[in-house]
Formats: sequence, C-alpha cells, structure tokens
Amino acid sequence: MAPWIQQVINLGVQRLWVLDFEFEVDVGRSVPRRVVCMVATDVLSGEWIRLGPDRLGACPFRCDSSELFVAFYAIAEAFCFLELGWPLPPQWLDVWVEE
Repeated sequence: MAPWIQQVINLGVQRLWVLDFEFEVDVGRSVPRRVVCMVATDVLSGEWIRLGPDRLGACPFRCDSSELFVAFYAIAEAFCFLELGWPLPPQWLDVWVEE
C-alpha cells in the first residue's frame, strides 16, 4: 500500500473514491446541463460503480466524513452532484491544482 494511502486511512477515511462524470453543457456555460454517466472506484476496497443515464437517480455514496473524493477539477464533479440532487461530499482532493 502506498504511504499516502495509509496516511489517509489514519485520518479516518474508510472509502477513497476516485470518480469522474461525463456531462453535457450549453454553449458559453460551464455548469452541466445534463449528466450522462459516472464511474467511480474505491481505492481501498477495489469496488467499482458505473452508472449510465438510466441509473443516476439515487446517490450511491454516503457523502460523509468517512469518504474522501478524488477528482481532476473537482468543481465540475461537484456541479454534477448538485445537478443530480445528491448531497455534496464534505471532503475532496482536487488533483487539478497540481497542474
């Protein structure tokens, strides 16, 4: 196990979700108009979640402090949560800032 993952576990994280949404936007806007699909994997358990347009109803996550969400440009993923009516996760690691 990578040392950084053990450090995350030491902080009380039980699920380490790496996720990505695909969505459509209107010209000239950056917020999603329609969420198309989502894929996520929990690095700690190896579980995968793949949701197409017909399965995006209920949020599959707890969205509490026991979960950490990793994304590239997390603001886009957060907008998808809002568009779907899902609660926003309280903990994000946005790797876009490293760019």
